[in-house]
Amino acid sequence: MKIIPLHVGDIFRDKSSFTCSRNQGVKLTLPVLCWLIDTGTMKIIVDTGTNAPGETAEYHKPLSRSREQELPTLLHSLGVEPGEIKLVILTHLHWDHCYNNHLFPKAEFMVQRTELRYAVAPLPLHSHAYGWPPVVGTRYTVLDGDKNLGNGISVITTPGHTPGFQSVLVEGPQKRMLIASDTIPLFENWQQNPPLPSGVYNNLEEYYSTFDKIRRLNTDLVLPGHDAEVFEQREYVL
Repeated sequence: MKIIPLHVGDIFRDKSSFTCSRNQGVKLTLPVLCWLIDTGTMKIIVDTGTNAPGETAEYHKPLSRSREQELPTLLHSLGVEPGEIKLVILTHLHWDHCYNNHLFPKAEFMVQRTELRYAVAPLPLHSHAYGWPPVVGTRYTVLDGDKNLGNGISVITTPGHTPGFQSVLVEGPQKRMLIASDTIPLFENWQQNPPLPSGVYNNLEEYYSTFDKIRRLNTDLVLPGHDAEVFEQREYVL
């Protein structure tokens, strides 16, 4: 059982966007992440990345993505073809996490009902973060809460960043890890006491309840949503 981080582009942001208004003026180049889970019997994609860089500028500021960072290219380098992926888990429906669903024609796409509802009609402050094409252009398997998917994979509802956010718990023979995505954008968010929410949130009370829930999972590692340190390991073996 292993988890492989996939570097599918870079965004350029003020650090305060990820650390709840702290560190204003600190400029960062941060990776856009997708994840490949190999259970030994099946391969699962968590999140599918952004639309093309030229399409992002109006709402999402600059995005950089090389040819080598194209999702099909990364998968091919690992000996994986998009057509063999049967399951895609979307942590949430922000533009940088769900725009390449079309690459996986044989996959089932899982999202929380609460997230799908909000993506269709978000509050004005959050509307720029959602992209209409992937939201309406994907046929979803809609979940209502935590769900054990078998093969050591569970989806865990972790709202706060968005109303219907879900993280992915991966349990192997030796370790258990949580792909927390943007619930924990940087390692340092989780290392604070108490943990520090993202600068983008829907409900702070839910966010802090989510932190308590993640603690109770008692994982060996929480993998964040936009931290380049995840690439210090090519893969995470469980």
